[in-house]
Amino acid sequence: MPAPTTPSGPSGALITVTDNRLKRTILTLLLPGGVTTRPMQDCLEAAFDHSPSVGFLSELINEAGRRAGEILDKIDFSPLGDVILARDETFFDDFAFLLSVEPRCQVIVSGYVEEGCDAERWGVALQIDHRTRGMRIVGLAEDAARYYPASLEEAELSVPIQKDVWHPWLKPSKRWSTWSAWPSKHWNGPKSWKSLYMNSRGMIAGSRPGSKRRIRPKLW
Repeated sequence: MPAPTTPSGPSGALITVTDNRLKRTILTLLLPGGVTTRPMQDCLEAAFDHSPSVGFLSELINEAGRRAGEILDKIDFSPLGDVILARDETFFDDFAFLLSVEPRCQVIVSGYVEEGCDAERWGVALQIDHRTRGMRIVGLAEDAARYYPASLEEAELSVPIQKDVWHPWLKPSKRWSTWSAWPSKHWNGPKSWKSLYMNSRGMIAGSRPGSKRRIRPKLW
């Protein structure tokens, strides 16, 4: 690996690119930056006039992940008491990252790297989180991923669930076109998807899209 360079800053001052600075920049580009490997090389070239090889980046990231995992495995979560766990997944380089966070203290409870994301994998992750390191999961906060309910059965857990209210607001016109294509039998009843949609848009349930009659928006 070539020696670190010292590019000039805007004021003309030199920035010493030590081995530690380079590695920390790489890991910060990964998390929270979310930059994949090859775009990461472009970022480093622009910042430091130096671009490590893909092999170097992969080895550094894997080693950092291993060390982070060792630290997480040693944490005793029993002082947190009963925990309502927030869970979600993200995808990076064709792998699924299953993340669990204690939202009150913003503690990263766990992170599992899997080749895919389904009910069985989440079920195993919940079992590990619930039955080790003093964790007591008494509730979950999550989005509407279709495999979440089945994952509770896999984990043999029965806890209250809080679904997020943000995703249903994204691209509401697209959701309306999807829901309006459903058979009419799905629109029946006071709790129908049509009523929920109309109320979420601040309209009287059952009125036409674009109606000027307004009520306070409701969330579901």
